[in-house]
Amino acid sequence: MFVAIALLASLAHAAKVEPASVTASSYYAEGDATYPASGIKDGKVASAWFEGAAGSGQGESVTLDFGAEKSLTRIVVYPGQWENYDSWGKANRPKEVELKYSDGSTELWTLEDAMSPQVKTFAAPKKTSSVTVKIKQIYNGSVFHDTGISEIQVFDDSPDKGATITGVTASTTFSGDDGTSYAPTTAADGLKDTFWCEGNKTSDGTGEWIELRFANKLPVSKLQILNGMGSSADLHKRGNAATGATLKFSDGSSQDVTLKALFLPQTVPFPVRTTDSVRITFTGVRAGTDFNDLCVSEVALLP
Repeated sequence: MFVAIALLASLAHAAKVEPASVTASSYYAEGDATYPASGIKDGKVASAWFEGAAGSGQGESVTLDFGAEKSLTRIVVYPGQWENYDSWGKANRPKEVELKYSDGSTELWTLEDAMSPQVKTFAAPKKTSSVTVKIKQIYNGSVFHDTGISEIQVFDDSPDKGATITGVTASTTFSGDDGTSYAPTTAADGLKDTFWCEGNKTSDGTGEWIELRFANKLPVSKLQILNGMGSSADLHKRGNAATGATLKFSDGSSQDVTLKALFLPQTVPFPVRTTDSVRITFTGVRAGTDFNDLCVSEVALLP
């Protein structure tokens, strides 16, 4: 299972900017091991961009082009190789990066040496049609001396399409022996291969719940969910996935919904409710072939 250490869920369901294109000064490729620039925007931390220049990566860069001017409010970087907890410490991670915008302006950003999302928040929206992230300094890996970034998420000030999530809690949480975390916030971080998994060792997940809290009361009428472990079709089969749930809203009303145990995002409609929270209690579970834990990769509420 993949490492899943998430940033605050309140950052996940803001207005995310999808780059029109990404390019890099170089990328690592040797045999079947290829780490192109596209790895930073595919919604998975298990894939990554690694620079392919001689040396340890200082001076190499990756550029996100948005295709039009955006007013950026946040940039989130997942530094290093997040394929699993062990891999992260083996490869170089950026320590200081230069951010360059389309108007030619630049600023330096120092990153922590931690397997946690690094968040750059702008005091005022930054108008730009692109951002280049250039590696200036690095933290050394214990084995590999190429520098990588697993994912870059960019947010702007346009209206959010869904209910803005300010908190996520759950009935129980599974904890891996190797330091792997499956915290509830990972179900709202915008990444397919990080997920919340319940931690009830005596159950297949039936009766367990995850609760989303929103910034304010608003009408919602759709549950959007990536059910089970969404990093690959094979892993999805190996773990439990929900087949039914009860949604309970802040006014005390509830709604039963049927879920498909498929390796695909799904949108489930229900009668409109005005609420500032929803508790999703899972009422049915499809058993996995190897892991008796129910997981959810992504979940959101839409108008």
